[in-house]
Amino acid sequence: MTTRKKDKGFIALYRDVLDHWLWDDKPFSRGQAWIDLLLTVNHTDKKIMFNGELTTIKRGQTITSIRQLCDRWGWSNNKVTRFLKMLESEQMLTRKSDTKKTVVTIDNYSFWQDQENEKRQQSDTKAFQKHNRSISGATQKHFRSTQTTMINNENNDKQCKTMKNKLCPELEASSTQNTNHALFIELSLNDGSLFEVSDSDVQEWSKIYPAVDIKQELRKMKGWLDANPTRRKTRRGVRRFVNNWLSRTQDQGGTPGYANKDKSEVYKQEQASRYADDEDSLSRLIIDPSKLVGGSKCKQ
Repeated sequence: MTTRKKDKGFIALYRDVLDHWLWDDKPFSRGQAWIDLLLTVNHTDKKIMFNGELTTIKRGQTITSIRQLCDRWGWSNNKVTRFLKMLESEQMLTRKSDTKKTVVTIDNYSFWQDQENEKRQQSDTKAFQKHNRSISGATQKHFRSTQTTMINNENNDKQCKTMKNKLCPELEASSTQNTNHALFIELSLNDGSLFEVSDSDVQEWSKIYPAVDIKQELRKMKGWLDANPTRRKTRRGVRRFVNNWLSRTQDQGGTPGYANKDKSEVYKQEQASRYADDEDSLSRLIIDPSKLVGGSKCKQ
């Protein structure tokens, strides 16, 4: 697959399409299944935990299984196996399987992905060289003068920020403290990056799903995403994934034991408040004898 008769160009197909409703229609066609493989393989080398072992997944590879592909494409076991064998015979991919997993490698992934980038770089280089040859010495001098002005402005901005921090160090310290304590957990995405979940996110979801232990469920999500790299979400779709997970847990009665624990705490608070009110009412009934005698007008 390293040669082709005619160069028809490329299109940019973002991985967000995996979260689109069009991609939920099953069963997949053969072309859709092939595109799905291209979208789910790693675009960079990455290490993951799989079945308790640290495994390196190289660029153009993905860890999956025949069963997962059956569920993902809506195919039978035999159809998935025949399709993968056909792609192998066409030298489009290679696979290695054992009792736990199947590692799929797209053949010549780097060749096809890097070719367009190389063309763009060559085109940009030629255009830049042509532009440099066409501009006059006066234009170059003006360009250097503009650069110097920009650098001076940048240095002035840095000096202003430094003076501001010296005058108000408590603002800088407060900002640093808030930043250090805002992050609660990170969820792995399908492009290898991480989605940060802050404490404010946890508080907001706690209001929406009161019967759910938000922090515990987020830990479960992290473990599930780490163990299922082919089913990780895009940055655009990860919040929908979290809300669907929490909503399903809420509808099923919430996190086991969490709702009862929460009610127990509320009961304790109510009892303490009621006890304080009783003490306040009792103190109002006690009469000060000195005030009673001083205010009496009884005659002897």
